[in-house]
Amino acid sequence: MRRASGRRGVSLIELIIALGLSSMALFSLASLAGMAASQQVHAFKSSSVQMRTFTAFKVVEREMAEASYVLSPEQGGAALPLLEACANAQPAPGGWPPEAIDGTKPMRFFAFCLSGGTLYHHTLAGCPAAYTCGTNPAFAVGETARPVDASFLRPPGSGVVKVTLTATSYGISSVRDSSFAVTSAAGMNP
Repeated sequence: MRRASGRRGVSLIELIIALGLSSMALFSLASLAGMAASQQVHAFKSSSVQMRTFTAFKVVEREMAEASYVLSPEQGGAALPLLEACANAQPAPGGWPPEAIDGTKPMRFFAFCLSGGTLYHHTLAGCPAAYTCGTNPAFAVGETARPVDASFLRPPGSGVVKVTLTATSYGISSVRDSSFAVTSAAGMNP
């Protein structure tokens, strides 16, 4: 009879240890993969919230670049969720209503207002112009499901409008704020 060539089999204890170590390694890899996926989802949600404030802020920034006459909020008043202003408008010699700076171009009214948790952007001809917040023509800057909160303030004695926009979703908040000088400080409605 021939004897085995010095090879021996794996014992049950060795097999159990090998399976235990393999299981721990696989569990660690699965945990790392789960953490990476969770961080990726959080990063996506965070960028989504930041993009909403960025997009809304760019719309306000574009309008404020052309603003020459601010109707609301009043200078030195409380911060409001409402901004009403006009482009190509200045105080008339008699005070009210405003008149065109350049008579060859029309005055343009714009407003940002909150209604039902949604920030709306209105643009209309003339200054001032009649509108109802949230009705046509309006562009929803934020939505009820993904709201953008707004605060507009005109500090006393300055020709600026302070704008603060905040978006909150998934327990994540993003805030953008800045002050905008109006092109014609004399056009600020006192």
